[in-house]
Amino acid sequence: MIMLRSLAQQEKYFLGITIVSLLLIISVPYLWAWSITPAGFHFSGILFNSGDQNVHLAWARQAYEGHFTLRDMFTSESLGTDNSLFINLYTTAIGISARLTHISIIWMAHLFRLIFAVLAMVWFYDFCSQLTTSVRTRYLALLFAAFSTGVGWLWPLFPNILFMDKPNMPDFPMMPESYVFTSAYTFGLNIASLALIVLVYGQLLRAEQKQSWKNVGVAAIAAFLLANIHTYDALPMLGVLGIWTFWRLTQRKSTFSVLALGTVIVGAILPVIYQYIVFQHDTQFRLKAITYTQAPHLPDVLVSYGLVFIFAIAGVILFWRLRQNTRHLLLIAWIFVTIIVIYVPALLGHPISFERKMIEGMHWPLCILAAIGLAACLERIHSLPLRNIAAASVVIISSISSFQFVVWSVATAQDRQHSQNNALMPPLYISNGDQAAINYLKIHYDNQKAVLSLAPIGNYIPPQTGMTVYLGHWAETINYQQKELRTMQFFQGGMSPKKAKMWLNQNHIGYILIGSYERQIDATLPLPLKPIFTSGTSTIYTVK
Repeated sequence: MIMLRSLAQQEKYFLGITIVSLLLIISVPYLWAWSITPAGFHFSGILFNSGDQNVHLAWARQAYEGHFTLRDMFTSESLGTDNSLFINLYTTAIGISARLTHISIIWMAHLFRLIFAVLAMVWFYDFCSQLTTSVRTRYLALLFAAFSTGVGWLWPLFPNILFMDKPNMPDFPMMPESYVFTSAYTFGLNIASLALIVLVYGQLLRAEQKQSWKNVGVAAIAAFLLANIHTYDALPMLGVLGIWTFWRLTQRKSTFSVLALGTVIVGAILPVIYQYIVFQHDTQFRLKAITYTQAPHLPDVLVSYGLVFIFAIAGVILFWRLRQNTRHLLLIAWIFVTIIVIYVPALLGHPISFERKMIEGMHWPLCILAAIGLAACLERIHSLPLRNIAAASVVIISSISSFQFVVWSVATAQDRQHSQNNALMPPLYISNGDQAAINYLKIHYDNQKAVLSLAPIGNYIPPQTGMTVYLGHWAETINYQQKELRTMQFFQGGMSPKKAKMWLNQNHIGYILIGSYERQIDATLPLPLKPIFTSGTSTIYTVK
C-alpha cells in the first residue's frame, strides 16, 4: 500500500507481525469450533451473538439474491409491502461477492472481517505516524489497538461495575463495538466501521499536510461508506469535523483545510439524510430503529477501558504541559464529542436510539493517548531491559480480557452453548434435522410467505434461505414479546382450529417448522396441516 512506503523496514516488520498475530487469534477459534462439531450437528460459523450476526447475514442474503434495497426478514409485516428503502453497502458487497465466487455467505463474511481487520491496523498505524514521530509510541499504540480491551476480568472483585468487555455478566450484554480486538473477533460490520473511521481522520491529516485533493476524496468516500453502513457512527464524527472546521476558520489561513473538511462533511451527511428519508417512509425500518439500547453509565465506561484509560489520562496531561503537537487536539476532541453525543441527549430527556453503539471508534484515540502516556512513563526507566519488560507487562495486562473472551467463546462452543441457554441466544450448532429443514426451505419456498418456528431456529432461516419469519430476533421482529406469546399459544393448544387458521393467514404464514426446539416444548398443531418435509425430528408443514 502507498501509505506504507514511507515506513522504515523495521516498522513494516513490526506491523506485519502484529497483523499476522491478530489474524491468527481471531481466526483459529472459528476453525477449532468447526473441527469439534458434534455428531448430529452443523456449525453455524458464528461464535458470539448469533442473533445480531444473522441480521447482517440476512441483508447479505438479499444482496446475494439480487436485491439492492433490504427488507426486515425477521418480521412478517414486511411481506405484502413494496416500500423497502434501507441500503447497507457493506453487506451488499458480501452478498454479491458470495454469489460471484460461489463461497457461502457466512465464510465470505469472515473473509471480509479479516480483510478489514488488516486494513484497520494499516490505516491506524498510518494515522499514528502523522501524530507522533516516536516509533516506540507507534508500536505501543498499535499493540493497544490490536489486543487491548479492559479489566472485565476484575468483575468478581467489583460486581457492581458493568464492564463492557465481560461477555457473561448477568443482565448486561457485552459491547464488542467498544474495542478494536473484540470487533475484529466477532463482527465484520464493526471492524469495517472502525477501519473507515480512522481512515477518514488519517486521510484528512495527510490532505492538510500535502494539500492533496486525492486524500480528501478518499476521506470523503470513507465517510460516505461509514455513514451508510453504521449511520450512528457518523454523528460523533460530524461533531468532530464540525469542531475541526471551526478551528480552521478561526485561523483564517486554512482555506484548503476548510474546503476539505466541508467536502468530507458532505460525504458523511448525505447517507444520514437518506437514512432519515428511510425512517420516514419505511415502517419496518422506523419501528426497529427506535429500539432503545441504553449505554452504560459513564464511570462504568471509563473504568471498562482499564489501563488504556489510565495511561490515556497521562497522555492528555503530557500534551497539556508541552502543547507541542496541536494535532493531538483531534484525539481529545474525538473522545469528548463521542461522550457528549452519547450522554447529553439522554440528560436532556431525548436519548438517541442505539446510543451505546456510538461508542464505536473511541478506542482509537484512547490507544494513541495511552501510548503517548506510557512512552513518557517508560522514559523514566533508564534500563532498556526493564523498560521493555514494563512495556510488555502493561500491554499484556491490558489484553487479559481479550484472551479471556476468546477462551470463553471457545468454551461456549465446546459445551454447545448449554451454559448460555438462559441468554436466549440462537444456537452456535444447529441439529442436522433443523439444518436439513432449512436447506429444504432454501430450495422449495414461496418468498411471499413467512415461516413459523421458535426464535432459535427462526433466527437462522432468513440468512440461510432468504425467507421471512414470523419470530426471529428480539429487535428486528416487531412486537417480539407479543409474537412470542402468540407462537407459544399456537404450539401449546391455546388456539382453536378456526382461530389458528385465521391467525396464520393474517400473518402471511405459509410454512411451519417443528424441529428440535419446538419438540422441547412438546409443540403440536391446532389444525390438520400437510407435512412436506421430514428429517430426523424436524418436520415442515405447509399452510394452504
